[in-house]
Amino acid sequence: MKKTFQVILLLALWTNLYSQASEPIILGETFTIESSILNEERTYAISLPSSYEDDHFYIEKEYPILILLDGERLFPLVSNMVQTMSSGGVEQIPEMIVVGVHNTNRNRDFLPDFLAADTLQVGDYQDESDLFLAFLEQELLPSIKANYRTLDCHILAGHSFGGLVAVNAFLQKRNFAAYLAIDPSLWWQSEGINRRYLSLYEHDSIKGQLYISQSNNPFNPGIEGNRLGIAIQNFKKEILKNPSSELRIHFDFFEKEDHFSIPLISVYEGLQFLFEGYKFPLDQLKSTTIEEVKVHYANLGSRFGGSLQPPGKLLNQVGLFLLNSENEVDKAVELLEFNALHYPNTAYPFRSLGMAYEAANKRGLAIENYDKALILNPEISGVQDGLERLRNN
Repeated sequence: MKKTFQVILLLALWTNLYSQASEPIILGETFTIESSILNEERTYAISLPSSYEDDHFYIEKEYPILILLDGERLFPLVSNMVQTMSSGGVEQIPEMIVVGVHNTNRNRDFLPDFLAADTLQVGDYQDESDLFLAFLEQELLPSIKANYRTLDCHILAGHSFGGLVAVNAFLQKRNFAAYLAIDPSLWWQSEGINRRYLSLYEHDSIKGQLYISQSNNPFNPGIEGNRLGIAIQNFKKEILKNPSSELRIHFDFFEKEDHFSIPLISVYEGLQFLFEGYKFPLDQLKSTTIEEVKVHYANLGSRFGGSLQPPGKLLNQVGLFLLNSENEVDKAVELLEFNALHYPNTAYPFRSLGMAYEAANKRGLAIENYDKALILNPEISGVQDGLERLRNN
């Protein structure tokens, strides 16, 4: 029965998704910023979510920021992946503003001097790679936040040496809510990052979210088939010895991928891990109370600083499905009330809530919510019909 419910719900969501008007996919725009920290001009590309402009549901919505290293190479892949995974009806992850940072001197920016760091303490370590992180935090992020609607929710992603940057920033507790390290080069300077972790940090003080993927070595297969794999596994063993209760970390070994093919699957699996639970498990909806749903999304939001909202379009469709296809009127009312609370500036949650109250024979509340929908959007369809039905009965 549970499986039947899930299949029917998925079909309803897919039908809604593919019946929407098609829109052209815009990859992004390229900009430059003059960096006083790096003493040079830097180029970056930005991809805005499809709902950023003129969306019928997400009115004036604010978005997380995904900072992507090696932007000139990875930006097309990641921006399209994020668009696909976050699109209305799918909503496996939240929509994000993707910022792809182009390189000027990759080795300078990405490779820390761990040998120099051996004599330093936490907080006073700085080399050129730290200056690059300072550029991201103090110049690039503020510029993005000043020009776009953003949440205080930042994610850093990188591949290879860029993955090393992500892990290094994670250990330094930089201003990011989560980190995605794709096949990171933790072997650099004889596993300098592992020495840094062991010598400078208390294990139980490390907190936050980190996803690490690892490729296979086609010439010497196995999880420890080369120095990259050995270094990642050594880091894994150490960081999991005495983990903090506030540490959320996941390692994936992709046996069929090499160092160059791994970004595609890593971005998908990594974002799924970081935002696990954003798309509420559909097969559990009928057996879950609204209080459990609220706790679920409160816990998810706390992982990202409390600013992350639940997937409004998806919850709206699920609420209508419970109402119209499953005759779960009370459950639909509760879910749609919760959704309207999070999206008070858009008419559609109130229209849906009006329909649910009407089905529940709560005439006054139905009229009240239909009226709210009309105030927010006088052109919204279906509301006038509902009001006429209620006022003529």
